[in-house]
Amino acid sequence: MKTESDRSRSGIHGNSGGKRASCELKAFLGGACVLACAFLADVAAAEPPGGATGAPREADRLAVEKTLAQLESADWMLKSEAVALLGKWQLQEAVPRLTAIVDGKNEPWLAGAALVALARISGSNVLARAAGLSDDPAPEIRGAATEALGIIGGAEAIAAVRRRLADADAHVRCRAAAVYAMLLGKDAWKDVAGLVEQPPAGALEQAARALGYVGTAESRARIEALLATTNVAAQSAVLFGLKDASDPDVVPLLLQFFAGLPARSELAGPCMDLLQSYGDEFLSGPLVAVFESGNMNVLVAASRLLYAHPTAEPAKALAAALTRMEQPPDELVLAALNALSTPKVGPARHVDLFSRYLTHRNPQCRARAATCLGLTGSGDLYPLLRPSLADTDRQVVRSALLALGRIPAETSPGEGIVNYLGDILERKDLDYELLRHALNLMTVHGKPEEFPSALAALKPILSGNDGRLRPQAAVALGQLGGQAVARQVAEAQGYVLDWMLIGTFLNDENNSGLTNAYPPEAGIDFKTNYVARYIWTGLEGRRDEDREAIGERKVEWMEWESDQVDGKVLLKDAMPPPAYLSVAYGVGDVVAPASKTVSVTVAAGDAFLLWLNGSRMAEVTNQGGAVVDFPATLKQGDNRFIIKTCNIKGDWWYSVQLREEGAAGDR
Repeated sequence: MKTESDRSRSGIHGNSGGKRASCELKAFLGGACVLACAFLADVAAAEPPGGATGAPREADRLAVEKTLAQLESADWMLKSEAVALLGKWQLQEAVPRLTAIVDGKNEPWLAGAALVALARISGSNVLARAAGLSDDPAPEIRGAATEALGIIGGAEAIAAVRRRLADADAHVRCRAAAVYAMLLGKDAWKDVAGLVEQPPAGALEQAARALGYVGTAESRARIEALLATTNVAAQSAVLFGLKDASDPDVVPLLLQFFAGLPARSELAGPCMDLLQSYGDEFLSGPLVAVFESGNMNVLVAASRLLYAHPTAEPAKALAAALTRMEQPPDELVLAALNALSTPKVGPARHVDLFSRYLTHRNPQCRARAATCLGLTGSGDLYPLLRPSLADTDRQVVRSALLALGRIPAETSPGEGIVNYLGDILERKDLDYELLRHALNLMTVHGKPEEFPSALAALKPILSGNDGRLRPQAAVALGQLGGQAVARQVAEAQGYVLDWMLIGTFLNDENNSGLTNAYPPEAGIDFKTNYVARYIWTGLEGRRDEDREAIGERKVEWMEWESDQVDGKVLLKDAMPPPAYLSVAYGVGDVVAPASKTVSVTVAAGDAFLLWLNGSRMAEVTNQGGAVVDFPATLKQGDNRFIIKTCNIKGDWWYSVQLREEGAAGDR
């Protein structure tokens, strides 16, 4: 027999699917009084704000005052909500107010709700009142009195409820049947069987409620019969009535119903929500029985329920059932793998089962198996997932890479992570996402001594034209080898790293330095120095009127070797302070063994001019900087790049990158 706290489970009420079923039922029933009663049922089942399911808790004073005030509202929904909450809170100070509502009987449905609330608060103290009102002329009062008697319980209450089984109103009879079954369980069947055989439309919920309490083969057959209709509202009402079922064997029945629903049925959500509303203990035995039965019609639905409501024993039964099957349907494989990979059921127990599906004919199953292995917490997945990295389906590869990414950082394959990932890096269809996951593995599980092999493996990408893949590869190599190998990574990408620099020359807020031709533009002589003007703005680049002054100083050419993975020449580091309101020149010489066409990429954070072999090739006048790409022909022998860059404030840098057109790394 169910306790009152059992009966107060929110179940299907506590989610959108249940609310949808409730609304369908209300539309099906029709009538203002029935709608009001259905709303009250919703409110009665809902847990008060801030409360936990189960035993009532004391409401805070502000909530109590607000709820008591709602009793005076002209809005019947607010008033009925207040009645339900006061009963749920078992608030003694509400007894006089609730009693007055019962005595008034101006609105029978509200008076009935108040009586139910009084039963929750005062228990047997209102037994006589409830028993007397069970004979009231108004059917709403008689039905509510029957509900109150069910809450109170005891022989006298049972006798009064039994009398209502013969009530003149069909709705009251079915409600009495539900309460009677709640109190007596299987023993109620002989008295309620006739009442629930063909209940009227408006009493379907109460009839289903009675059947869910009885718990016999006959009652379950009757539930199946009630659900065997094409009327969605009627089916919703039956599901709604089963929210407090005490018979665990309704679970397989509901799973069968769920499995038989058409695709995208509006009942799928409410049905699964109802199943999920039952507790672990309630679900465990039926789910084990379903998985052991091997009934293919319900295994998928049961697996989905297990995924949403993970429980250990049913998970073991599902794993055993799947192991016994030679070729289970793909839909079942996917649902079962999902269910067995949740933390609560312990995915580490199912490594062998997951591994079995790494070679499944369906790539979705292979991908899901790889994902599940990543959730096991095992550090020894490298051998298992190696074939998945060479899979023809990129989603399988992606899942395998993500699974490997969950392996503890201190582990690595015996041959080293770079060699292990060789097949990935050589894929023709390698894209940004796959490379990103592979490089993440390389940086986490790689060792510095693997840098040479990593550089060789990624060199086609570094020299290619894919602007997304190349920076990812460069950053990963830099993290793997550290700052000591940064120049090697930059060289592999074609950056010009060795420069002669001179500066600073005067600039201003209007960037006039870009158009002012300073001596290096007349000719380059690395042995010559110049007297250049500069403006002191303070080391933080903010003009300080007390210290501002235009001064002069000698500037001369200096050698500079970039040590950045992205080939940047950091002028803020190279130039004498202040670096703001300044102009600098850089000269980079490139030797070509033969004449060839290259793709040149010039990037800077500021306005710049660039010449190649005396010809101006690029110009950016906006202070925000830009990236400029252009093709150029290098002559055999020496080729000279000259760049002039003008800074106003902030970071100051530039880079020049050369790539042979049609490089092997193009993708």
